Amino acid sequence: MENITAFNRCAAVILSALYDSFPMKSDILVKAYPDYDNPEASDIFHATITFLIEEGYIRCADRVYSGYVSVILTSKGFAVLQAPAPDVLGIEHKNTVGAELKNLLRSGSDELIRTAINKMVLWVSKLPLTM
Repeated sequence: MENITAFNRCAAVILSALYDSFPMKSDILVKAYPDYDNPEASDIFHATITFLIEEGYIRCADRVYSGYVSVILTSKGFAVLQAPAPDVLGIEHKNTVGAELKNLLRSGSDELIRTAINKMVLWVSKLPLTM
């Protein structure tokens, strides 16, 4: 369960950073995230980014030893972060999911972050597939 908590927080941090820089591409280097710049936490950092890439939330041009080059939200990642928070997260704030994710990170509540990430993944899974 500790890995899931670490994943949720890391996913929130990465998605929030990419939402802030969208539509510009960003290099994501582990040293820029001190909480993950150690051997144990860097495994979660890399596994989280790999998951976000493989599930289509983000894409990157290349992976280097210390991080990822030219990372950007995909249309799927942007859609979920741009969606109204009440529709996805079930809260009454009039923010987007991306803005609310930043608020949750500031709150430091692992439980609220977990709930938000779970609801985001569930919401995306219900979107219709288009070609």
